[in-house]
Amino acid sequence: SRMRIAHKRAETEADYDPLCSIFIRRGWAKKSSSLLDLHTKKGGVLCLMYIVLDDFKQINDTYGVAVG
Repeated sequence: SRMRIAHKRAETEADYDPLCSIFIRRGWAKKSSSLLDLHTKKGGVLCLMYIVLDDFKQINDTYGVAVG
């Protein structure tokens, strides 16, 4: 039980940015793959957006996490 909880926590931490609670590359890859599979099965309209913010760390380091 504890092992399962620890595994789930590790998976979540590997998928999300701890400061912003948004997907990081690994989480994005898993979620987009899942959405594409679902879209293939069910059809419909699907729009995926991926935004890369260059030097985001520098913004956080300079102005603080609240601004970033």
